[in-house]
Amino acid sequence: MSAHVDLPFVPFVKEGTWNISLTYRHFVQIYIRDIGMNWIVEATYVSPCMDDNKTIKKTYRYGSVSFEDICLDSIKTLLED
Repeated sequence: MSAHVDLPFVPFVKEGTWNISLTYRHFVQIYIRDIGMNWIVEATYVSPCMDDNKTIKKTYRYGSVSFEDICLDSIKTLLED
């Protein structure tokens, strides 16, 4: 099974927060912070059932990933059981 996710257009990695809709009431919130030569990414899966919410934190080196890579890796990690 494959799924389609509409990612926001962000031409380069930058600090900020983005909500990426997965279905009607399910989304992933991605928060990116610059800590000098590294990006800290905190991603949270948000669903109507608060018990299903899950958060991960990852670090990426500058230049090693694109914004799209960060989003897709975060979504994949959050949805794995």
